[in-house]
Amino acid sequence: MAGLQFFWHMGPVILSSQSLMRIVGFNGREIKEGTCNRGSKKPVDDKKRPVPIRGPVSCDFIRDTLMSIAASTLEKMFNRGISILAEHKFFPKTIHALLDASQIESTEKCKGCGKVTKDKPPELKLRKKCIRRVLETVFGFKIWVVWDPNSRLPLSMRFTTIEVHDINLVQEVVQQAIDNLGEHAKISSLAIDRGFTDGIFLWWLNTENITFFIPAKANMNVYQDALYCIGTGNLCNRDKIRTIGAGKNKIAVTDHWSVEGLEDLTTAEF
Repeated sequence: MAGLQFFWHMGPVILSSQSLMRIVGFNGREIKEGTCNRGSKKPVDDKKRPVPIRGPVSCDFIRDTLMSIAASTLEKMFNRGISILAEHKFFPKTIHALLDASQIESTEKCKGCGKVTKDKPPELKLRKKCIRRVLETVFGFKIWVVWDPNSRLPLSMRFTTIEVHDINLVQEVVQQAIDNLGEHAKISSLAIDRGFTDGIFLWWLNTENITFFIPAKANMNVYQDALYCIGTGNLCNRDKIRTIGAGKNKIAVTDHWSVEGLEDLTTAEF
C-alpha cells in the first residue's frame, strides 16, 4: 500500500492480484469471487459478460481495519519489522540517515487530534501593500521519521498531536532507530533541518558518534565563519545530470557544485 499514489488504487493493483493476495492467506476462489456475496452484482448475460475479478475484500474493509488498530500496536509491529530486515542484512553496515518532522492536518472533528495557532504564509498576508498578521488554527497530528535514503524505508517513527514541538521527540525517534538496527547496522551521519538545532540534542548525537548536517542561515555566525575559512579545507567538485522539459523538448542539463569540507569553526561551540 505504501507504493500506491491513491488509496483507491488498492482495488485494481492489489486486491485483484492472485500472487499478492495468496501471500496474505487468500485462495484463488476468494480472490475471484470474494469472501461473501455482499456487493456483487451479476451481469445480464453471464455467457457474454463473465463476472470480473473483484478481490476478496473491498478498499473500505481495509480502511476500517487499519483505523481500528491501536497506535501502540502498529508501532510495535513496525519496529519488529525493521529489526527483522536488519537481521537479514537488508540495510548497509553504515547508514547516512535523514530526519524530518511533518504535520498531518485534519479537521476539528477528527478524534484525538491536537491544534496549534500559527501565522499564515507571507503571500497570504499582503493586502494593499500592508503586511497584516493573520493567525490561523490548524488541527491534526505530527510525525517524526528517520529513514534510509538508499532503500527509502523508515528506520523509526513517532506519532503525536500537532502542537508538540519538533525537538521534543527527536532524541526518542533517533534512539528507536538505533535500537531497531541493533548490531547489524550503524547510523554514521544524520541530516536534519534547522528546526532541530538544540544544544542538548546535538551533544547527544556527538556522544553517539553520529555526525550531523544542518543547513546554516546567512545571518548566523557560523555561516560567516565558514566563508572566511574558504580555501583551507578539503575541496571537491560534484556533477549531477537532470532533465528539463518533457517529450521532444526534453533536454539534459548538468549541474556543477564546488564543495569544501571545513573543520575547527570557532563560532560553533559544540
